[in-house]
Amino acid sequence: MSAQVNTYVMFGVILDYEQAHSVWRHDDPAHPSLFDVLEPYMDDAFKTETNPKDGLTVLYDGMCGKYIAIGHVIAKTGNFEHFENPVSAIGDMKAPAKDFLEPLSALLTRLDLPPGAPRSALGWHVISHHR
Repeated sequence: MSAQVNTYVMFGVILDYEQAHSVWRHDDPAHPSLFDVLEPYMDDAFKTETNPKDGLTVLYDGMCGKYIAIGHVIAKTGNFEHFENPVSAIGDMKAPAKDFLEPLSALLTRLDLPPGAPRSALGWHVISHHR
């Protein structure tokens, strides 16, 4: 079994994996799975590009089932690499916040999580994401 790990600096939210999946369950087999909805936003461990759709990246913890991180990535390490220099999140946005906050809000609305569902507040996160 192979594994990859990248570290990300992201502005967004972190959802509880199990809660998101339990809320998403639908009886209609024609309804897309949560994975299918989020897949266009998912990052590739081996590509340097991030934010593949609407300025957003999804880090989907399918390995351990702990979190689904959704947001705008400003820095990413290579596979099994580290940051060579400090990353300053303040004032280092590659895209204006307005360009990704609206799609982020729309995606979270589509996920339809109940009020008070476990998730982080909107903010900066540093995540070492294993696949």
